[in-house]
Amino acid sequence: MSLFSSSSLLRHGVLWRMAWAVAASLLIWSLLAWAMF
Repeated sequence: MSLFSSSSLLRHGVLWRMAWAVAASLLIWSLLAWAMF
């Protein structure tokens, strides 16, 4: 049980980090595009 919960928590953390990375990259690209034009 604890192993399953820890693995699911780890997977959720990885997805959370990936979502934050995607959001940050989108924000940076939008700022770059706004600076270009």
